[in-house]
Parts: sequence; structure tokens; C-alpha cells
Amino acid sequence: MTKFVPPPRKEVEYELLPAGNYIARCIGWIDLGDQTKQFATGEKIERTLKLSFEIPDEMKEIKDPKTGGNTKVPAIVSRDFNFTYHEKSNLRFIYDSWFGKKHSEDEIEKLNPVDDILGKTALINICHQESKSTGYSYLKINAITPLMKGMECPEQITPSTYFFMGWKFREVDFDDETYLKLPDFIKNKIVLSPQYKRVKEADSQPKEESYDEKIKREAEEAFGS
Repeated sequence: MTKFVPPPRKEVEYELLPAGNYIARCIGWIDLGDQTKQFATGEKIERTLKLSFEIPDEMKEIKDPKTGGNTKVPAIVSRDFNFTYHEKSNLRFIYDSWFGKKHSEDEIEKLNPVDDILGKTALINICHQESKSTGYSYLKINAITPLMKGMECPEQITPSTYFFMGWKFREVDFDDETYLKLPDFIKNKIVLSPQYKRVKEADSQPKEESYDEKIKREAEEAFGS
């Protein structure tokens, strides 16, 4: 029997930003739904939120899919959080650090992502960490704090993205337009969530006819449209 040999790892070539502090602006608040995560003690399912920041002082050149030429865009870094406002959660700690105050339960629950988070400037500290699964290094947002006195952040370049699937089944409408504009690697995560699957299953079911629709249909059948 031939001994199985795993395929060679595909080398990924990209340059990481140096570790350190950067002036940034939040441009993404994206609900990933329930995600299965690996821990030393085993698997755990956690509702997950992705916060994304653009770093306008660090521009990189990419190929423009529309023109085929090159264009410059700001570097973007992100971090996934367990989506809970529990007083000991990382997200609660980050919000307190970022706003420079300790939020009360009432204050933290009233924070509006569109009005209070997206577009908000920050001083972010990033470090390099090595992935246990791939062995590659990646950027991690280590801290988010207010800009120091005298610091200014350039005007926003990347459009803001807000995507939320609701806490309860069909609590809010699934925003297909925003979902389709998300990068593939984010969409590939969202499709794994039970929230996405339930919404899509509901969309595939026949819609119940309302009373007004029924009256209109019967009138058209009786008298013609």
C-alpha cells in the first residue's frame, strides 16, 4: 500500500504591516453569525462580530477590476470578537478602551453601530501572530484606544459596511445587497452560520397571501385585470 503523503503547502506571499500603533478609522461592523471555533479544550460555537479598520496613512497598490489598471487603497485590518456585551467580554473591554470610559449596562446596549462605531477614529496597536493551523504569520489588533491629543485621521476612503442578521429569527430583514458586496472570505464564513441558513430556508418557502392580496387576486380572476 502506498503511504499517503499530504500535498505540499501552498506558499502565501504577502507583506505584513510592521507591528506598532496606527491612526485608523472603523469602516466595518459585520455580524458573522454563530461560528465554530477551535480551542485547546475542544470546539465551541460563539456568535461572532468582525470589526474592520482602514489605515489611511498606509496605502497599497492593487489591480482595479473595473479598469484593469492599478489603484491605491488604504490597508485594512480586522479582528473577530465574541459578540457579547458581558462585562468580562473582550468586546466590552475594547469598547470601554476605545471610548475612553467605562460604559454602564444601559450605555453599552444603546451604542448604535451605524451612528457610534462606523466612521469612529482610533489608535490601534497591531502585532504579528503565527497561525497554529497554517504556520503563517498574520496581523492581530491588540488594542483600540482614542487618538492622542494632536493626532488627526485623514478623511474616510473606504465606504462603511454594516451587516447584522438579528438576534432572533427574522428579527430584521437579511440585507442581500450588503451581503453580496462583502469579500468572498467573509461571505464564506457567514454561509456556515445557522442564522444565514434559517433566513435562506425561510426565503425559499412560499409566501403566505395577505388578505388584501387575496381580494385583489379574486377580483382580477372574476372581472379580469
